[in-house]
Amino acid sequence: MVKRPSVAQAVEAYLNSVRGDKLAGFTEGGRSHRGLSRDQLEERWAAAYRTMTWHWNDDAKRQTVDDYSQELELRGIEPPWDQVKAELERFTTAVSQEIAAVRRKSPSADGETAAQFAHVVTAPVT
Repeated sequence: MVKRPSVAQAVEAYLNSVRGDKLAGFTEGGRSHRGLSRDQLEERWAAAYRTMTWHWNDDAKRQTVDDYSQELELRGIEPPWDQVKAELERFTTAVSQEIAAVRRKSPSADGETAAQFAHVVTAPVT
């Protein structure tokens, strides 16, 4: 019997597969945040992340976080997760509940479910 990957494993695989494409697209797009200092970048990332967790199905809000995240990555800076711990926990719970709801409707959709919601997960999967 073939063991299906967990949702976390499927999300991680999906995120790894698109990370390079996102970074390339951001770089080609002109790096709109390159003029920010490290402190400014981290503060704006945290503010954007907090907003996105309340509106996580809003593509524009997710894109804002993605843009700041890409600039951080290009600079070799880890996002300041310590500044958004409560929001990350709430966000992770909300996404997990949505995935569970989809699973209840279609129990065989594990991989598809992960792909549907992976685009909203910006934190590293552990």
